[in-house]
Amino acid sequence: MAVAATLFLLPATPALPQQAGGGATEVGVMTLESRDEPVTVTVPGRAVAYEQVDVRPRVGGAISEVVYELGRPGEAGDVLFRIEDQTYRAEVASSEASASAAPETVTRYERLLGTGVTQEGLATAQVSLKQAQADQSAAEAALEVAQLDLDRTEIRSPIAGFPSVPTISVGALVTENQTDTLTTVTRLDPIYVDVEESSRHMGEIRDKMDAGALQLGDGLDIELESSGTYAAKGRMVSPGTTVSTPAGSRRMRIAFDNPGLRLMPGQFLRVVRGTTSAVRVPQGATSRSASGVLTAFVAMNG
Repeated sequence: MAVAATLFLLPATPALPQQAGGGATEVGVMTLESRDEPVTVTVPGRAVAYEQVDVRPRVGGAISEVVYELGRPGEAGDVLFRIEDQTYRAEVASSEASASAAPETVTRYERLLGTGVTQEGLATAQVSLKQAQADQSAAEAALEVAQLDLDRTEIRSPIAGFPSVPTISVGALVTENQTDTLTTVTRLDPIYVDVEESSRHMGEIRDKMDAGALQLGDGLDIELESSGTYAAKGRMVSPGTTVSTPAGSRRMRIAFDNPGLRLMPGQFLRVVRGTTSAVRVPQGATSRSASGVLTAFVAMNG
């Protein structure tokens, strides 16, 4: 209703006949006006971590240190665990020695080719040179691999977030790319909320939007389990591209900033989708027919 209206609040029981000399039946009067009201769609929603990674070792050995503190967030690249690295340091030293000796062998054969040697000796020197060059490349590659293995004895977090309780302790033996995880790192800010809604209901909402009866707000709101409204506005990340055949629903994903960690993975939430123009009327001033039609007596201004 676009204009202000006056609603006469009728008594809940039939009016009694007027007593002699009595006045008119007293009624209440209030002014109504149209305003935007939130449209709440109750759909199953669950908070989901923005990022979550299982951490596993990429080299084998014994755990020498658990570095991180529980309950404290870390940054990407922070060291979580250390593996004893003596063997890997020895391999690096051996590879460095081989890599440094290889260029000297190559230089020696290069000089030999410039001297007056027999044709047979020249051919032998050329073969030896190519072999020395190959050995040099192999030694450099071995050094690079040994250095990578040494670097991987420090197990680092691939993302920023909160690491969970470690599943191992100092002294435990781990293997390369093992199945069991050492810990799980979870990023909670921002956070996703996944909701499911029937495709039919979504079609009805779209029809109301096209007709101008429903407007989407600047962002999506959610109500917490404690019945409070979350302060931050959500933004649609994925509106859902397929319809579930058994349920006839679409899954949507909404992102919320979560600096205070009020939202945690696994929470159930309710989403407020938008606003519509409506008039609030006290329930006592209305009546509903057997068919469900709601009626109120209104006096229009003018």
